[in-house]
Amino acid sequence: MKNILQIAFAIFGLAALNTHQVTTIRQIDFDNFSYSWNDPSENIPERWHWLTSTPDSHFTTVNGIHHFYSPGQDEDERRFAPLVSVDSVTYGDLDGDGAEEALVALNYSAGGTANWDYLYAFKLENARAKLIARMQTGSRAYGGLVRAFVREGLLIADFADSERLVGDCCSEGYIRVRYRWQDGAFVEEGDRERGKIDLHEGPPRPSFRNYRVKKIYHGDPATPIITQEFRGFRTRIREGAKSDVEFAGRYTIPRWGCGTECNGFVIVDSISGRVYDGLGIAGLPFRWVEERGGEEAIPRMEFYPNSRLLKINACPNEEDCGLYDYEMIDGTGLKLLRVELLPKSPQVP
Repeated sequence: MKNILQIAFAIFGLAALNTHQVTTIRQIDFDNFSYSWNDPSENIPERWHWLTSTPDSHFTTVNGIHHFYSPGQDEDERRFAPLVSVDSVTYGDLDGDGAEEALVALNYSAGGTANWDYLYAFKLENARAKLIARMQTGSRAYGGLVRAFVREGLLIADFADSERLVGDCCSEGYIRVRYRWQDGAFVEEGDRERGKIDLHEGPPRPSFRNYRVKKIYHGDPATPIITQEFRGFRTRIREGAKSDVEFAGRYTIPRWGCGTECNGFVIVDSISGRVYDGLGIAGLPFRWVEERGGEEAIPRMEFYPNSRLLKINACPNEEDCGLYDYEMIDGTGLKLLRVELLPKSPQVP
C-alpha cells in the first residue's frame, strides 16, 4: 500500500510540475493538439465571418495533420478523405494584459480541389490553451485567409480579394481588416485597406508544415563553440544562444544589427554548441514591401521551433533582393531550396 501511495504521489507531482512549466502560449504544441469543430457544409464559403455556434465535436492533429477517415474505407478512398492541416501559428498580445495569445491558421480540404480556411484564437489559462474565438474564411480566390498577425494590440487579417480574381484559382489582391478584442469578441475597427499579392507560375514557396521536426529540445542550451571566424560576434552569439529553441527543433538564431536596415545572424545548436554560418541581410525595398502588406506581413526572417524551413525576405549582402527559402540540415547547415528574385526595377533596398 505504501508503494502504491508513493507511486501515486510521484505521478501527481510530475503532472503538477509539467503543468507549472507551461507559462506561455508559445509552449503549447498546436501541431499535436485537440481542436473544437463543427462539421462544415459542402459549399465553399465565399466570405469570412466569425463563428458563433457552439462546437459539437473535436479532432486531434498529429504533426499538424488530421484526416477525417470513415469506417470501412479502403486505401484509395482514404487518399481522398477530407483533412485539416495547421498552416501557421502567430503570437501577440490581443487583450492588453501583457501576455501573448496565439492565432492558429487551419486549412480544410474537402478531399478534392475544394479547400478553405479557419482562424482560431487561443489564450493561455491555467497552463492550458483556451479557445476564445473562431473564424471561417473562403478559398484562395474568394475571401480566403492570406495571413494574420498582431500589431499594436489589434488582430490584422488579410483576405483574398474576389474582385481581383485571376482565373478560377487565386486572387492577386488582398483586403486588410483590423479587429480589436472587446467585451469577449473581436470587433472590426477602422477602414479596410487593399494591397497586392504576387502570383507566379511554377511551384509555390515551400510551406513550414512540410518541413516539420518530430521533437523539440527543451533542455539547457549548450555554450556556443566560438571558432576564429565568429570571434568578432562572440558576445552577441553567446547572449542569443541562451534563449529557448527557436528553429528546427534544436537551434537558436542569434541576430545583431549591421547598419541601417541590415542585420546579421548565425545558427547555434542548443545541444552541441556548434555554430553555423548565417548571412548579412538588408531589408527589401520599402515601397515594394508596403504595397504587399508591410514588414509584419513580409518579415525579413521567418522561422519556427517546429520546422526546418527558414524563409528570408531580404537582400543578402545588400544585393540580389528576393524571397529565399532554406532547409536546415543537421551537421551541415542551411541548404538553399528556392529563390525568387525581385524584378530589377525595385532591387535597390
